[in-house]
Amino acid sequence: MGKFKDKVILGTEYFRPPNPDLNDFERDIENIRKTGLNLIRTWLYWKTVNPEENEWNFEIYDKLFKIAEKNKIKVLIQINAEVVPEYIVKKFSDCLYMNFKGEKIIPY
Repeated sequence: MGKFKDKVILGTEYFRPPNPDLNDFERDIENIRKTGLNLIRTWLYWKTVNPEENEWNFEIYDKLFKIAEKNKIKVLIQINAEVVPEYIVKKFSDCLYMNFKGEKIIPY
């Protein structure tokens, strides 16, 4: 990319929980850097970071961010609030999306 290397964002999607395995982050992100990409886009699923009420765990994302930073890779986080934790569905059953037939769509 020459003189535009720091001005052009070129990336790929990476890490949609639960894939890939956490043990692959180091190798994969290093390979992403070696190909000349400078950004990864990831999904942050609400149910992944907040599995139980008042319980938050960003450990997998912390690991991803540290490895990306070490490789000078930017991270774009796409928040996916549609994949709600089960405790939310139990408390607020009307929170689910519905299809055109009025049937509730159960998140995976």
